[in-house]
Order: sequence, then C-alpha cells, then structure tokens
Amino acid sequence: MNWKLKYSVGYIFSVFTFLELSGQPADLHFKHYAYPEGLTAPVRKIQQDLTGFIWIGTEDGLNRFDGKSFTVYRNSPADTNSLTNNIVNDLNTDSQGRVWVATNGGLCYFSYRDHRFHRITLPDNLEPDDRYRIHGVASNAEGEIWFATKNKIHLLDSSLQIHSSHQLPGDKNVFIRDLFTDRKSQVWVGANYNGIFLFDSESGTFKKGSPHSTYAGIQNLTITTNPMTRLAGDTLLAGTWYGGLQLLFPWQDHIMSREIPNPLEADHKKNIITSVCRWKDDLWWIGSHGCGLFLFDAKRKIFVRQYRHQAGEARSLGNDFVGDVFVDRQGIVWIGTEGGLDQYDEKSEQFSLVAIRTKPGETSVARLPRAIVEDPSLPDSYWVAVPGIGLLRFKHEGRLVEQPLPSWAARLPDKNVYCIFYENPASLLIGTLTGVFRVYPGLDQIKAVSFPGNQVPVGVNHILRDKKQRLWFSTFSNGVFCFDSLSGQLKHFSQNPDQGPALPDNKIFCLLEDHAGNIWAGTQNRGLCRIRADLADILTLEYRQYKNHGLPDNNIYDLYEEGEKRLWVATENGLACIRPGGQPIQSFDMRDGLSNHVIYSITPGKAGHLWLATNNGLCDFDTRSYKSKNHFIRMGLPNNRINGASLAARNGYLFFTTGSHILVCDPGKLEFSGSLPPTVVTGIRVFENSYPFIQNTTGIGPIRLTYRQNNIGFEFTTLNFTNPESNQFAYKMEGLTEEWVNCGSRQMIGFTNLSGGHYLFQARAIHADGKWTESLPVLIYIAPPFWLRAWFIGLVLTVLGCAAYGIMRFRINQLIRLQKIRLNIARDLHDDIGSTLSSIHMVSTMSEEKQKGRPEANAFATISKASQQAMELMNEIVWSINPKNDTLDMMLIHMRQFTSEILEPLNIHCHFIQPEACNSLVIPLEKRKDFYLIFKEAINNIAKYSGATKVTVELACHLKSLSLTITDNGRGFDPLGKHKGNGLKNMEARARMIGGQLEINTGPGKGTRTQLAFPLVP
Repeated sequence: MNWKLKYSVGYIFSVFTFLELSGQPADLHFKHYAYPEGLTAPVRKIQQDLTGFIWIGTEDGLNRFDGKSFTVYRNSPADTNSLTNNIVNDLNTDSQGRVWVATNGGLCYFSYRDHRFHRITLPDNLEPDDRYRIHGVASNAEGEIWFATKNKIHLLDSSLQIHSSHQLPGDKNVFIRDLFTDRKSQVWVGANYNGIFLFDSESGTFKKGSPHSTYAGIQNLTITTNPMTRLAGDTLLAGTWYGGLQLLFPWQDHIMSREIPNPLEADHKKNIITSVCRWKDDLWWIGSHGCGLFLFDAKRKIFVRQYRHQAGEARSLGNDFVGDVFVDRQGIVWIGTEGGLDQYDEKSEQFSLVAIRTKPGETSVARLPRAIVEDPSLPDSYWVAVPGIGLLRFKHEGRLVEQPLPSWAARLPDKNVYCIFYENPASLLIGTLTGVFRVYPGLDQIKAVSFPGNQVPVGVNHILRDKKQRLWFSTFSNGVFCFDSLSGQLKHFSQNPDQGPALPDNKIFCLLEDHAGNIWAGTQNRGLCRIRADLADILTLEYRQYKNHGLPDNNIYDLYEEGEKRLWVATENGLACIRPGGQPIQSFDMRDGLSNHVIYSITPGKAGHLWLATNNGLCDFDTRSYKSKNHFIRMGLPNNRINGASLAARNGYLFFTTGSHILVCDPGKLEFSGSLPPTVVTGIRVFENSYPFIQNTTGIGPIRLTYRQNNIGFEFTTLNFTNPESNQFAYKMEGLTEEWVNCGSRQMIGFTNLSGGHYLFQARAIHADGKWTESLPVLIYIAPPFWLRAWFIGLVLTVLGCAAYGIMRFRINQLIRLQKIRLNIARDLHDDIGSTLSSIHMVSTMSEEKQKGRPEANAFATISKASQQAMELMNEIVWSINPKNDTLDMMLIHMRQFTSEILEPLNIHCHFIQPEACNSLVIPLEKRKDFYLIFKEAINNIAKYSGATKVTVELACHLKSLSLTITDNGRGFDPLGKHKGNGLKNMEARARMIGGQLEINTGPGKGTRTQLAFPLVP
C-alpha cells in the first residue's frame, strides 16, 4: 500500500470515529490579554510558580501576571540581577519554587527569597557555535536542573555549576528544540531532522528514534519534535512540525513513534503542533501554528473539537498561531498566541445564556424582563414578560420561541406587560401598564378584567392570591388593590388617609403574604408596609439614619419568607432579616461577603439557600452560616448587573434575566475551584521607593528600617484568575491595630509616621465562595531614634543615678560634717564657756557669803543669779546643738526631766503618751529648739496659773509631721480676755516659725488643751 492510500484510509477512519463522539464542549468563550493590558509581545511559553503567579515568556521579556496586571522583567545591561536576555525560549518551575528562564543570552532563575534574577555562569567554550543561547530547561523529581544548548544537554550540580555535559549522537547540525524529564529522571530531547532522543543518566547513553508522518513522507519533509509530555506509563505525547501529534515510547534500544491523524484540519501542510497540555481526565489541549486550538481525547486517540479565531466574535480564540497552552492549578486554561494571552475558565460556562431578541419592527425602551413563570400546560416551557415587547415563550432546551406564539398572545391590547399570574392551569392574569387582562389559553380568549366602581388598577407589577382567595395587585404609582371576588368588593390602599389605613408611598415594587395571612408591600421610597389580614391596620417599617437595628434602606425591591421563621427583605443597601417576636432587624452587605449592596431579587434555592440578584453578580447566600458564594461575569453571566425577573422552577433550575439574556443554571452543579487562590504581598515601598525583601515559607522579612524610614506601603493581590475584578481585601498591622480593616478592591495600603517598634503586616482576600485566604506575614522593625532606644535610656538613667548618688553622698558628707561641727560646738560650749560660768557662779556665791550684811552682798547675789541663769540657758543650747539629741526619744527624756522639776514640787501628776514608732523620729535642729520652748512655756503656764492636779502630754507622728497635745484639769481661762505677759504670743510666733499650727482650747472651769502640729521637713 503506497503512502497516499495509507493516508486516505487513516483520514477517513478518523473522520468516522470523530463523528461518533458527542457530549464535548462546543462553544467556548475566551478572555483576551494583549498589549493594551500590559503584555509585551507574542507569547512563547507559560508557567505557574509555586506561589500561584502566571509567568509568560515572550520575544520581548518576561511577564508575571497576578490576574489584574502584568509585571514586566527585561534585561538591563548594568544590572547582573536582571533577565539574561529579552527573548525567552523556555520556562520551568522547580521543587524549590524557583522560576527557570532559558533565553537567547543565557540561563537564569527568579527566586522569591530575594525577588531577583540569578544568572548561571556559563563557560565560553560550552557551545562553540552558539555559546550562550539556551533552548530548553527542565527539572526532575530529584530537583536536578537540565538545560540544553544547540546540540548538548547539561546537568547542574547542587551549587548550580555545570556537573556534566552530553553531546547528542550523530549529526552535529541537529538542533535541540525541547527538553522533558520523565518520572524515571530520564531526559527526552526533541530536535529537528527527525530527531528524538532519550538520555539515561545512569548509563550515560542515548536512545534515538524518528517520528513518522504520512504527509511528511509524501512531501519529503523532515520533522521537528518540539513539545513533549507524559501521557501514561512510559508513553509520551509529542507535538511536531509537519508530523502532527505523535505517540512516543521507548522500545528496546530505540524510540518508537506513531502519528495520530487529525481529521479536523484539511490543510495538512499546517499540521504543526506547538504545544501539548493535559486538561482533565483523558482530554488534552493541542495548540497549533495557524490552525488554532484542538481538544484531544487521549483515551480514544481522536481529535474532538477545533477552536479558531472568528473575526467579529470577541470571545473566540484570539489568534490561530498558538505558542503554548498551560493549565494552572485552578483548572484555568492559558493559551499563548501571536496576538497575546487567552484564558478559558470552565467555571465561566456554568450558566447557559439565551439571548432576548426583538422581532423585526419591534422596539422597546427598557427590554428588561419583569416576570418569568412556568407554563403548567407545557413541560419545561416558560413565559417571559418584557415591557414594550409583550410575551415571549422560552423552552428549557435552549431558545426563545417567538413564532408561532398563541394568537391570544399576539392580540394583547397592551405590550407593556409587567407580570403574569396563573389562577389555574386554564386561566391566567396579565398585569400591564393600562390594566389587568384575563386569558383562557385553551379557548384562545383574552379580555380585560373589570372591577367595582369602574376602578382600574394600572401599572400592575405583581399579583398574588391570599389564603382567603382575595386577589392583590401592586402598582408602580397607585398603591395596592385588594379584590374579594366572593363579596365583589375592591379595596384600595394608597397615601390617601380618607380611604382607610394609608400607605406611606404609592410606588410599590413587591408583594408577599406571610404565614399569618398578613400582606407585606415593599415601597420605592418609604420602607416596608404590613397590611393586617383583616385589612384594619397598616404597620410601616422604615430606615432611620440614627436608629440602630432598623431596615438598611427604604427602597424595597423584593421579599421572601423562609418558612414561619424569617422574612428576608431585598433593599438598595443590603439584605435585611426580620424575625418574629419583635427581635432587632439584622442586616447583611458587602462587609459580610455579599458581592454588592444593591439587591434586586430573592430567589429560593436548595434548603437554607437564597439566591440574590445584585448590581454586581449573583450571590448564593446561606441563611444558616450567613456565608455567600458569589458568581460573576467570568463564571458565565452576561454581565454583572442582574436586575430583571427571577424564578425557582419546579425541576430545581434557577432562571434570572437581564436586559438582553435569560440565565439558566442548575445550582447543584455549580462548582468552585478546589484550592483557594493565595493572597500574596507583591511589593513593599518606603517613601514611594521600592524596597527589596526576603521571603521564606513562613514569612517575609524582617524588614529593618530606621526611624527616618517610618513611611511604609504594601502592595498585595490574590491570585484569583476566575474573577479578579471582584476581589475584596482586608489588612491588619499588628502593633498598630489588632483588627482586620476592610479596604474593598484597593490593593495598596500605606502607613505614615510609624513610631519605633515591631510590627506585623498581613493582607487577606475573600473569594467567590466566601472564604478568606491570608498572605504570609511581613515582619517589620523600625528602630526608634537613639534618644528613645534602651541603651540610651539606660545610659541616661545611669548618669542620673550617678549624679543623684553623688548629690546624696555630698549631702551625707555635709550632714556628717555638720554633725561634727555641732558636736564640737556643744563640747566647746560645755567645756570652755560652761566652766567659766561655773567659776563666776562659785566666786560670786563665795563673795556673797563673805560680804553678807554689807551693801556689796547684793551685787554678788545678782552676779550669782545671772551666772546661774546663763548656765541653764547654755545647757539648753548645748543640749539642742548636740546631734545625739536629734531623735524624739532623747527629746522625751529632756521633757520628762523638765516636767518633773517644775510640776512635782506642786503635786501635779504628769502622764506622757507616745507611740514607740515615734522614738526614732528625727527633729530638725532648726525646729527642735522652738518646739521645746513652746512645750516649756505651756508647762510653766500650767504650774503658775492652772491650779491643776493632773497633766497629760501626748505625742503623735504622722508620716512627715509631729503633733504635741498638752491637757490639764485646771481652772482654765477666757481665751478672749486680756492677758498680761507675752507667753501666748511667743508660743504662736514660734509655731509659725516652724511652719506649724497652735490651737488652745479652754474656758473658765474647763481646763486647758494646747495642741501643736508642725511638719518635720519643709
């Protein structure tokens, strides 16, 4: 069989095999990133590091993507820690988290430890013809790094020096295009000229093989093997130029290959596979050069789908020339093309969309569906009310049925339809701008509903039937109507109090009957109203700005009662929960995990779950845990504003509408990624300048700053590629605040004028499923100024202590010196002056005896008496000066001696009272004399004038003060009367001199009480 026949048979077989396959995704939607978003050039390689960042190698530098922005790294000739060259040929992430980059100018790796590139030193003779161009880099399970130059492979040792080099066998013109290390740590090498090699590092030998292709054989083309990856066991899938997709496996001493035909691309000269990537189960993504992207079923060995760029379709593949395909840990597919970077997230296909289109000639101002209901007569059929268009019928299996509609639907007098209500399977009510119409579909009849008194509810937006079979109609501008068909009465509730209980607002958005039969109406501007079941009373609940636990807003969009427990209220500023029994109203908003404050509708899901349509996505709110899982445009929504009608169908499906689409989803099949995206700190700035930092597995830093570097900022992000626009962040700075602070979508925070000390910064992000992830902590130490540091404070305290000690020692020495002086003075007075006075006294006394009877005797008597008094005064002075008498116990001895001499001859009994704790009290010299003289004067007065028989002397000490109390039982005196002498005045004067207070309490016949209190220190 010749080549052409083999080729034709293989192609036909593949086509028939493909036609048998069904159930694979047909229409995928891609998001594009290109030059306007910051990407630098056509994409060659894609990798994800251990942190979670996406790395994109291009022809003009290396890009790191965090879901929102690209950080670009380029070569800088003056910086040895920059990229080695701007043309990136290959990328690899090893087990240590290093990102290896093979470029046209050498090999380097990026380390998160210091956020820098580190270059591998290469000898000049490594590859004589192509010495610094690195074509591939790979790491194995043991952490070994292999890289390839033109036709050699090289192994780095643990110190990142070249351990060994191995030349490809055969033709030296063979050019290496790809490296791959398998689970046995063998190195697969893809090359041009039909070259496939397998290197066994243990034996140091190569096995060789050649890929085979029907088309290449017919056209006499050589095949270049480029991307290779493990399929199963020892079998690899490889992409080639002109050989398509190949199966590779070692066999004895060589490598076997087998081509897998691709029936989806008729132009086989484009059979160029540039990337091979496993997606899930047995499905693989295959990128091509010019034919777009293929989905491949590895189990059946057939190509399933082809995805290409479609002009005018914004969500098709961005470019047909694919450089690389990569699936990250969240299951997101990244496609690098000549036109930039594409992203496909399977979670974005979880909602099916049906477009709402108008028929030719139809126009609508709003086109926002106001109602969606099930048709009880047709399974999986739904009616949609669109103001300006009328009614549309939607079938669950996939499209709007606009024609043929029943004739009654076409004959509606008013196309401004706001609500649909099935009274029973045979009749329904339709609320419009001009009134209410009753339809009998089986009879193809439609007629306007008439009400008593020719009243017509207009602008009816909601209809319900209560437990008493009364019909309720809410309107956009005319309040609420209640029609009782049994009595034929129509009751109108509005702002007019003359008609009975009044509503606060005529603009009603929603109606609900609770378990007790009460009717709840949500207004546009005045909160929530409850109309009692007997229609006798209306209760209004409103938002009050300064009232706690009230409604969060007065604009009420929707209501839902959960059993008989809680009434849920959708407002323009959050979700409210009203419990029975007068409990406070509880509110929930974005701070509690909701995607937005504005909530348009509440739709029940599975038990305990409410679906909230908001201004920014759909929230699956758990009423038990109060957690929310949020869904956005990146998960399949046509846009993030879901403000139309909603429905929970009997089959469990949920329906939501926007101005142009109907969303359909099975809530039980909605999935979130298994692993939460990490939150990372991406930059630290000090006074707006980037600050390098070191990172390990437990934290970042410590960042050591001076007190002049106390303005610090942090940049952070979460590597959530599914819906980065919805990311919400919080932070805390331990040492400044211990609580988490919400900062919304802001990804940078700054702190100014930080005082010296230790701080710990962390950021966290909340994701669509309501869970938080926290960043590694950043340890910061800001050194305080030297005058606030411990060593300086210790030095100052030491100096002050030494100074205080010196002053204290000086004062002690001065006191000791003063004591010596006082002792010397007392001794000199006693010895010198005392002996002189004693001699004068003795001589004068003897002379008086000799001259007795003569006039001279009086003179000697006077001299003798004066000398005696002088001796007594001198003894007092000597006693006062002597430092041995400074304590109170010595003073007491002297005081007892004096009282004994004065009072005992007069038969006056004296009793002393003093606590032992006062005995060691020191009385300053300058106060002791006046204190003693006041005491003497008081005792002398008692002896001379009181006529007392009993005297009590009491001493008391209080901290740094001393008090003296002298009490007698004598005759007393009138303190206001005139007194001869200066005794009392002298006592008061001396008391003032020592800073004390003197009190004398007495009266005729009452005895006398003299009290002195004075401080011992100034």
